[in-house]
Amino acid sequence: MGKIAVQESKNHGINEFPYSIYHVKMPEHITKFDLHYHNEFELVYVENGSIEFTILEKKYIANKGDIALLLPDYPHSMKQVPNVSCEYYCMLFKPEILKRSDSDPIYDRIMTPLIKHTVKLPFILKDKEQITESIKNECNDLMKYWTHSYSSYAFGVLGNLYKIVGSLTEYYEANDTVLLNNKSYDRIKEAIYAVENRYEQPLSVEEMAQLCNVSSSHFMKLFKEATGDSFNNFLIAYRLKMAAKKIAETDDKIVNISTDCGFNNQSYFSRAFTKHFKMSPAEYRNKH
Repeated sequence: MGKIAVQESKNHGINEFPYSIYHVKMPEHITKFDLHYHNEFELVYVENGSIEFTILEKKYIANKGDIALLLPDYPHSMKQVPNVSCEYYCMLFKPEILKRSDSDPIYDRIMTPLIKHTVKLPFILKDKEQITESIKNECNDLMKYWTHSYSSYAFGVLGNLYKIVGSLTEYYEANDTVLLNNKSYDRIKEAIYAVENRYEQPLSVEEMAQLCNVSSSHFMKLFKEATGDSFNNFLIAYRLKMAAKKIAETDDKIVNISTDCGFNNQSYFSRAFTKHFKMSPAEYRNKH
C-alpha cells in the first residue's frame, strides 16, 4: 500500500494576512515532515546543507542555494539527508493574499495556471540558474525581515511575493511550458478529498468515478497514475492510518475504533493492521 498524503490542517499566518515564514535547522529542530499537501504556495530556500524532498512520488535533493517550489495541493514530504545538517527558510502563503478584489482579471490570468497546475515548472530551482537568481533577492528580503512579516514589513512581503510570482510567470511563458503537470492527480483530487472526509463510510469506485466525472475504468487508471496504488488500497491504507492515530491517542476499545474507521470485519481489520504496521493493534497501542 502506498503512503497517504494528508491535508495539512495548520493555519499559516493570520486570517487577514495568510503568510508565514519559518527558520528551521535539521536535525536540531526536526528531521522530517511526513507526506502531506496544503492549499498554500511553499518556497523552501536552502541556506546551508541539503534536504531530500519527495514530490509527486519522485525524490529530489535540494542543496545550498537551491529553492524548492511546492505548488498548492502537491503531495510532498521532506527529510534530512543522512549525516548532513541543514538550515533553511520555509515561506508559505495562500494565493488569495495577492488578489486585489473578488473579480481580479490579472490574478485570474496569472495565478490560475499555477493553482490549477496547467503549467510545468521545476520543483527544485537550482542555484545559479536564471529563474533562481531572478527570485533570490525577494527571498533574501523575506528572510531578512521575517520577524516583521505582520507589522511594518507587511507591504514589503506583498511586494516580494508579487515579484516572485511575476518571475515564475515570465519563466513558464518564455520557456513555452504551458502544459498540464500531473493531470491525473488534478482529475482525481475530489476522490482523495472524499477519502479524507468520509473514510468511515462505504466508498465505491463507481461513486468516486461519478464524483470525478469519468468512467469507472478511466478513474481506476487515473488514480493508479496519480497515487501509485488502487483506490481500494488507498482507502484501506487511509482507514488504517486513522485507526492507528485513534489507537495511540485514545482509550477507546479497538473493536469500536475499527468500526468507526470503516472496518466492519474485526478479523480483517486485525490482519490488515498487522500487515501494514508490522504489529497488532494491541501491540501498537502498547508501543505508542
